Order: sequence, then C-alpha cells, then structure tokens
Amino acid sequence: MTTAADPLPLDKSDPGDEVQRRFRYQHAYCAIQCLRLLEPEPECVEIICENHEDVLIRLQSGKYVAVQIKTRKLDQALFRATDEAVKKAIARFAHLEHSYPNRFEAFKFVTNFDYWKEKDNHDNLPFLLKLIQAKGSSKGWRATSPVKSYAKIICDEYAVLEESVLTALLKLRSDAHECGLDHTSHELIENLTRHSTLEAHNAQKVHDVAAALMFRVYTASSKVMGGNTIDLYKVVADHTSVRDHLILQGKILTTNIITEAIAHALKESTSALLGFHTSASAQILLAGVGVLTEKMIRGGLQTERINKVKDYKASAETAYLRWRHKFSLNEANQRLTHLKTIVEDDCIEAKLAANNISKDPTYGPEMYVELRTRLNKRISSATVHSAQLFGFTEEHLLGIAGILTEECKVWWSEVFELSPRL
Repeated sequence: MTTAADPLPLDKSDPGDEVQRRFRYQHAYCAIQCLRLLEPEPECVEIICENHEDVLIRLQSGKYVAVQIKTRKLDQALFRATDEAVKKAIARFAHLEHSYPNRFEAFKFVTNFDYWKEKDNHDNLPFLLKLIQAKGSSKGWRATSPVKSYAKIICDEYAVLEESVLTALLKLRSDAHECGLDHTSHELIENLTRHSTLEAHNAQKVHDVAAALMFRVYTASSKVMGGNTIDLYKVVADHTSVRDHLILQGKILTTNIITEAIAHALKESTSALLGFHTSASAQILLAGVGVLTEKMIRGGLQTERINKVKDYKASAETAYLRWRHKFSLNEANQRLTHLKTIVEDDCIEAKLAANNISKDPTYGPEMYVELRTRLNKRISSATVHSAQLFGFTEEHLLGIAGILTEECKVWWSEVFELSPRL
C-alpha cells in the first residue's frame, strides 16, 4: 500500500517519458526555424510540420528544404551511414526527389549526435557527402566507388531509383551536434533573448514566449485542422479533399502566426504552468539553461541585462586565461580570488540594499542597479589604485559577479532549489 508521502518508485521500464523528450527536442528545433520567418529579409516563408518529413521549410523561391530529425542517447554508438535510421532517411529523401523533381533545394539530417568517421568507407556519411558534393554531380560514378556502392545498398533495400538516391546525397546537409536532448530548448531561449522584439523584456517573458512557440509547433504537428473549419460542413462534392486541405493548413506556420503567438505570450502571463510560482513549473521552463541564467531569471532580471552579464563573464574568464599564460596558474588564481572577494562583498551589500528597496523576493533589478553603482564607485575611487584591480573595468567586475553567480556564491533572489541539470 502506498500513500501520498510514499510514492511508487520510478518506473524505468516505460519509455514514454523519453519519447516525449525526443519530441520536445524536435519541437524546439522547429520553433528555432520559425524565428527565421521574422528576419528582415527572410529566406523562408513557411514552416510546415509533419508533412512528408518532420519539417518542411518553404523558401522564397518556392522550393523546399526537407528536414528529418533523429535523436540518440549519448551513450549509444555513433551514427554510421549503414545504420537503419540513416539509410531510411536517405531513402525517404530520394523518394521525395523522385516524386517532386526540382522542388527541393536541400535535404537535412539533423541529430543531437555525431557520425562514425574512423575510416573513409561507405559507413562514414560525412566522407560520402564530401566525395559527392566535391564532384558536384550525381552522374559518372564508377561502380567501385564508395558513393556508388552505398547508393546501391539503399536502392536494393528500399526500392528507390539510383539517380534519386545520388541526387538526394548531393543535396544532403548534415546538422550534427553532440549534445543532450535539452540542448535545442536552451538554444531556442538563447535565440529569443537576442531577438530585437524581446531584448527589453523580463527574462520570464522570454520563457513564456519559448513555451508558446513550442506549443504552437506541437499543435501544428498534431493533425489539428486549420483554415476555416466551417468549410467542412458546407455542401461540397468532395468532403475528403476539403478535410485534407484543412489539415494541411493546420500544419503550416507563417510569419503572422508566429508574430501573433509571440504577441499573445508577451501580452499576458498564461496559466501557472508557464509561470514561476512552483518549483515544478520552473523546472519545465528552465530545462537546458545554465545556472547563471536560471538564477538571474528567477531574480527578475531583464533579458538585456542577463546577456550583458554573460558577455562580461566571458571577458573576465578570457582575462584569467591570459594571466595563466603570461604569469602562472598560481598567480592567475590569486588574482581571480582577490577580485572575487572584492566583488562578492559588493554583491552582498547590493543585495541588502535591494532588499530594503523591494520587498518582493525577486529583487534582481534593484540589486543589479545597486551593484553597478558600487562597482563604478570602486573603479573611479581615487583611493583605489588600478593595480589592485589589475586593470579591470566595471564591466569586467560585473563579469566576476557572473562567475560568483555560477558558483552559487551570489544570488539575485531568495535562495531556491535549482532545476535538475540533465
């Protein structure tokens, strides 16, 4: 017998949650592609979900890019060109090329994993693609060439034409990044923080937008009817064709749809699931972000400020690496420890001052302003010799605050339990 305080143990035999993680990777990737629709001069005009392929990208030219997304756990074997998943993907691309000649600009094989590259043979997909794309033609291959023999394997197994397979390989682009399944969620958020319409918004809003875009992609991937569904109930000669048309419309994401989704997410906070009122919702939204980012988000910092702290942190870390090369590891560590001690003191005082200004537990913005003021005074004070700060500027010191945040020595809100790092 179990109670609420005595939950059932984790069921590791049910892979359903892992399947959902893989779908989330795909939805986040597609949401990133949707951001391309918002560029000043967009190359693409529509993103289509789960139609022929995982993602279709319709270009301004009217041609398409077909995308297949394959995920693997990082403890599995590297992808070989002769793996079933890879061969099947290329066969599908070849079928599209044969069925719709000259309609596809490119084919993409996207994965969170990497390829086997130990030998230059038909198991090495990057090698095969390098060969055929260097030649720039699907014709004139010798029967003994690795490209020709690989194409024959796919032709024999999947009953597709050799010319279509070779053309698909010629157009194939590999997008491989060896990373965890939460990587694209993180990448989506990073792209949103750099977007001009979101830079000035609180970072929580950016996560609201990310969640809204991923839900919009999920909907478009779920066979939901679009267009005017009243058409389905009109007296029409071909009910099936009308229904198919509406389903296809539901799969298409346009500039207007993405713009409206972002505007709606910015206009009002949605349900508690998308807020930061509970630790569970924070874990959902913050999957894939770093410690520094999560802590500053929970502190209520604006996106622009978070990005600046990240940039300054990178600058401070670069200076530390230069010290290691110029002096010694011991000297570099001593300098960094000295600066961290100084900045941590200013962070403590800034936090106490911010607490007096804001009674809200998310006092990050007030603390940020107070800290910048203190760091500026420290730099400009006549009683401080520049040698004591090793030539660091106010921005470098703010970067040190970022390092301290990453180390959990500085917080921008009341202390909370960080989201799990998967």
